[in-house]
Amino acid sequence: MAQRFLSQYVERFGLQVAGLFILYCILGRLGLSINPVHTFAALVWPAAGVGLAALVIYGYRLWPAIALGAFVINLSVGAGFFVALGMAAGNTLEALAAAYVLRHYARFNPRLRHLRDNIWFIAVALTAPLLSALIGVGSAWFGGQIPSAAFLTAATTWWVGDMVGILVVAPFIFKWFPGPPLVRTPAQYLELCLAVGAVFCTAVFVFWTPQMHLTYYVFVPLAWVALRTGPRGITFALFIAAATAVSGTLLGLGPYTVHELFELQLFLGTMSALFLVLTTVVEERKEAQVLLGHHVDELERALSKASSEDKAKKDFLSILAHELRNPLAAILSSAELLRLQEVHAPDTAALLQTIDDRIRSMTVMLDDLLDISRISHNKLTLRKETISMDSVIDRSVRTSQAFIRSRGHTLSVRKPEQDLYLEADPIRLEQIIVNLLNNAAKYTNQNGSIEFSTKKDGDAAVITVCDNGIGIQKNMLERIFEPFFQIGRGSLPTQGLGVGLPLTRQLVELHGGTVKATSQGEGKGSQFTVRLPLPVHIQPPPASVPRRRLRGGTVSHVKNTRTILVVDDNEVAANALARLLELRGHEVSVAYTGAEAVKKARELRPDIIILDIGLPDIDGYEVVRMLKEDKKFSSGLIALTGYAQPEDKQRAYKAGFHMHCTKPVGLKELEAAFRKLPLEHTH
Repeated sequence: MAQRFLSQYVERFGLQVAGLFILYCILGRLGLSINPVHTFAALVWPAAGVGLAALVIYGYRLWPAIALGAFVINLSVGAGFFVALGMAAGNTLEALAAAYVLRHYARFNPRLRHLRDNIWFIAVALTAPLLSALIGVGSAWFGGQIPSAAFLTAATTWWVGDMVGILVVAPFIFKWFPGPPLVRTPAQYLELCLAVGAVFCTAVFVFWTPQMHLTYYVFVPLAWVALRTGPRGITFALFIAAATAVSGTLLGLGPYTVHELFELQLFLGTMSALFLVLTTVVEERKEAQVLLGHHVDELERALSKASSEDKAKKDFLSILAHELRNPLAAILSSAELLRLQEVHAPDTAALLQTIDDRIRSMTVMLDDLLDISRISHNKLTLRKETISMDSVIDRSVRTSQAFIRSRGHTLSVRKPEQDLYLEADPIRLEQIIVNLLNNAAKYTNQNGSIEFSTKKDGDAAVITVCDNGIGIQKNMLERIFEPFFQIGRGSLPTQGLGVGLPLTRQLVELHGGTVKATSQGEGKGSQFTVRLPLPVHIQPPPASVPRRRLRGGTVSHVKNTRTILVVDDNEVAANALARLLELRGHEVSVAYTGAEAVKKARELRPDIIILDIGLPDIDGYEVVRMLKEDKKFSSGLIALTGYAQPEDKQRAYKAGFHMHCTKPVGLKELEAAFRKLPLEHTH
């Protein structure tokens, strides 16, 4: 294996050295054939750019190709053996020194995308050829092949030829040969071709037309290339412009004669350095703008997130207040009824049950919040034991049955013939099942159907809750498990804090299981599937536990009785409040939706309307607007709502309400509100 790798390396290295040697020889001979000074000093020396690019890209190990190529070239044009050897040493040291400085001191990136890379490259292009020129011309002078008087001219020519060769050829190689393929849109490819074509046409016009001293006109299309196409475009354009200028001059067609090739080379070197720097400045500015754009986007996202989190926090606190006040309203009304009526009144048991149910719903709500908090702080611990799935399912179904029936749903339960046993926390497992059943009941329109099933699947117990409810959009299937997130539910009552499903997922995961929601889309129902691991060893579980109970005065009628319409989508709260007002001698009607409220208000013309804001069909503000369209409408309007922020009160008064009461409200507060109504509503 090692031998094979070694042979592949030697083969690849041999090909690289041979390829560089051949290319160097061809370009060197071409340079020395173009009007050299004293045979050995060439004003056009593209081989210098090729040699430097090869050592920067592939490493110093290719230096023998440069040394051998330079030696052969100079030997072939009449240099003595030792003179050719000295000249080859100068060319090789030039490439090695330049590559070493770029790679080790400048940390040079051949992609030439940054200003520092280009500044270092230009500095090396200006200085490294001095080394080559002094050693090469010095060798020729020592060998007696150049007279002392010609030393400075030959050295300057050598320096300019190598410098321009590096500035024009090396960047072209850096950008076009080792790098990734050029990726552009069709429009960008077209623009690149047009821009480089414009450079070529302008260069032909300038450098192939006699007596046209318009050299700097070539800067116009080069500026286009620099501004629009980046480093690759400008290196290609500079190469094209230099080749066109030199060829036109050699053919005697342009503004420069062959004897003015020195001035042309200085012009081309200056032009290359200038546009390399300009292109890099433009690219860095573009990168800075893109980076700034990213930072601005990130800042906007952060601000948006902070704003949405702040809004979510406010919404959550508002919903929490609303959700806690709703059951409190029913509790307070029921408690006052118990205090005012006789202890053995026929509805005492129902009122006690209402209080009990509402207290327990608040307890569940607060427990869910605490559980979410405990889990997020890793403070919730499971009390696992071996339990029967059947017993947990039976308890869970009993717990959810009342809510499911209140929505008019039918529930079917399927259990496997053989009971399954789990290592789980029985209270938390019941919580998981109850949350899923209540969620299905809550988001299924009246008189729907819910299917609950359990089965064994391999080493897991699978619990499935399926409904024919409102369904879930695909993009919301994961979001519903985010804390406090709730999807808009149209005609369904928006209740709850949005913690049931997130808590369910976290409890399932604490048990080592998974929960997944699936739905065919809106209006097509949904399915929740829980997988819980079954224990390897089973022991029969111990038996379970049961629970609970609660408890009134006399009614005195008020002097100024009124006709009152109570509107609230919470039927228990509405009925309890209506009963309480009836016991005080008022004539009371009840409505549970906005549409029903408008209809009854127009029929009954009540003195006072106590109106909940958050109704399922049209909200309380819209109800008031519709009622006030009737010029004869004169009822006193009291907003009764769980939303109690200052802006909520302001909005209520602006909408036309005369008073704003926050749930839960007692009889005292209501009668105080009645007294504060404008005079026309007090009798």
